[in-house]
Amino acid sequence: MAKSCEVCSSQESKYKCPACVISYCSVVCYKTHLENCVTKVNETDTKEGSGLKEPAFEHKFPTKDTVPIPTLEKLKENKDLVNLLGNPHLQSFLKTVDTADNPGRLMRKAMREPLFLEFVDECMKVVKPSQQELTDQQILDSIKQSMDE
Repeated sequence: MAKSCEVCSSQESKYKCPACVISYCSVVCYKTHLENCVTKVNETDTKEGSGLKEPAFEHKFPTKDTVPIPTLEKLKENKDLVNLLGNPHLQSFLKTVDTADNPGRLMRKAMREPLFLEFVDECMKVVKPSQQELTDQQILDSIKQSMDE
């Protein structure tokens, strides 16, 4: 079932605000929403006493696996990742996953696509740089163990 735009309510939403995850349908609605976005990044906010700029954005529902905002910010510095994101096929696929009713199903399919795996590998180099690459057997063993639990 398609969601309607949360800004104009007249069109089907195709996108989500990166800051607050509200659904919208067009650039016009996004710009309208930005004027009132409650979690938008405020570049003028500073950490007390440090003088360093710190984004006002926070995770809404953090878990033990939540990646800290400063680490996520480092993703845009990875030149290989930036180059991959210039690929129109990857862009299209990521938009499809983002707006899907069942993104989990698409993710299983995506994990068989070399371009998507390359994208994930580059993200992981930034998010968990010390994590070793697992063999296929280690992955299968881990899945089996989690199913047994």
